[in-house]
Amino acid sequence: MGAIVFLNIVLGGYQGKLYPVNPGRRRSGHKAYARVSQIPDPIDLAIIAIPAHLTREAVQDCIQKGIRMAVVITSDFSETGEEGARLERELTETARASGMRLVGPNTMGIFSASASLTALMPPVRPTKGKVSLVSQSGTSARRYWAGGDICSRIQEVREQWE
Repeated sequence: MGAIVFLNIVLGGYQGKLYPVNPGRRRSGHKAYARVSQIPDPIDLAIIAIPAHLTREAVQDCIQKGIRMAVVITSDFSETGEEGARLERELTETARASGMRLVGPNTMGIFSASASLTALMPPVRPTKGKVSLVSQSGTSARRYWAGGDICSRIQEVREQWE
């Protein structure tokens, strides 16, 4: 899942620095780090696409690194039952206590035409348009992506924590 998101960012033309976190692997020619805390530079945004039971530790690592914003693409939280709801509560409490802002969980990601940032789970690359879209439904958001020149920003929120 994370590889698809990272590849979408690269193929979408994002010009900022990218730091994949994936123990022992390179991603599209970029050095990968085992943990966020090992990245030498400041980070603006974390995009998290790992199994649900690992997300709290990843968010804690991001908080310690000073990252103030994260997109949690990961699913298997409250939509799966009691255990998932517990994981979601713990993650929410951890983020809120630190002041971290979150999009997700269980989101398809975000898109910004002006930043050429296509941080989306589906293997799509929307084109630049004049409309910004915030959608609770990934299916609805995808209909706009497929429509061509329509969106300048897309955020699919699913279970919005804030």
